[in-house]
Amino acid sequence: MEKVIEALLELIPFAGWLEGMGFSKTKAVGLSVVFVALLVWGIKALLVFLSSHYKNSKAARDMAPYFPIEKVKEARKYYIPTQSQNVSPTREEEPGVDKHVIKSPLISHFLHIFEEKEGGDKFHLVLADSGMGKTTFMINLFVKYHSFFNFKRKYKMKIFPFGDKRIIEKIKEIKP
Repeated sequence: MEKVIEALLELIPFAGWLEGMGFSKTKAVGLSVVFVALLVWGIKALLVFLSSHYKNSKAARDMAPYFPIEKVKEARKYYIPTQSQNVSPTREEEPGVDKHVIKSPLISHFLHIFEEKEGGDKFHLVLADSGMGKTTFMINLFVKYHSFFNFKRKYKMKIFPFGDKRIIEKIKEIKP
């Protein structure tokens, strides 16, 4: 056991310092393991924070002036992943309707649609009552599609609110 502790003292960088400060070998190894674990956790938390901040700020820049950074952060933080299915929920229990209802995450469904080759559906409508999360869904879809880790991205997506007076001009500015 003594050889294992000495090997850990040499391996873990803080153990030698702690032993030099007067801690016993076993306490020095234990504390240094805790320090290393906290350091790894802290680095991971920092990377997650920086990644999230980068995604939010990049998305806000791409969606400016329609969606400020606060709106993008809020939409990403409070988004509840929604599901899509191949049968209308109102017809799901009717006799004669296919009993194999396929449900999938909506963002993954749209990302798969964007990956398809030519000949797929060209237009898709996202319909729901007011306050049901259509804008939040579109912001999250935009961020996910333009993510650094989406290597299958082949289109440049734009997102515009219909309530803006300049919407027709902005759509006309898009090059085919």
